[in-house]
Amino acid sequence: MATQYFELPDFDRASVARLTNSHRLAMARVVLSFARLDTQLSNWIVEAYEMRVDRAALLLHNMAIDNKYIRLLRLYDHEGPKIWAQELRRSKKQMEPHAEVRNMICHAACFGTWAKNRDYVLFAPLSYTPGELDRARIEAIPVQAMEAASEWAETQAGSIVHLLKQPVRKRRKN
Repeated sequence: MATQYFELPDFDRASVARLTNSHRLAMARVVLSFARLDTQLSNWIVEAYEMRVDRAALLLHNMAIDNKYIRLLRLYDHEGPKIWAQELRRSKKQMEPHAEVRNMICHAACFGTWAKNRDYVLFAPLSYTPGELDRARIEAIPVQAMEAASEWAETQAGSIVHLLKQPVRKRRKN
């Protein structure tokens, strides 16, 4: 992820510009795309583990996406098909930079855009700069990274939907 870091004591409030609707829409799309992916992973677990929906809801409610990937990986490592385990590992690895963008949007205060380059949205996560005392960090996330995260999550969710529409016997052979 192409982020730029600004340390709070050196960062001037005049460097901040207001968010536009296009910035807000980019952030909303990330959140909604990841929500759809999360739901589709849950649907896959329900089917793969042959669970009742009510029991699955008890187990999966508020489970992190990473953990959902792990549950599916364990199943396919255990009983196959091994190619699915490989594909899940690849997808989980690809998710990492996109999940960073999603997590920043969902868990850090957003306070505007960078006035020097409006393509960057500014966030103030509760994090620190290693070795720097009494300093916090401001992170600038490019809108392009948000768009890439949304595209990735939408593609993954769509792939799962396509997979779940296939007859069970055909899926188990692959």
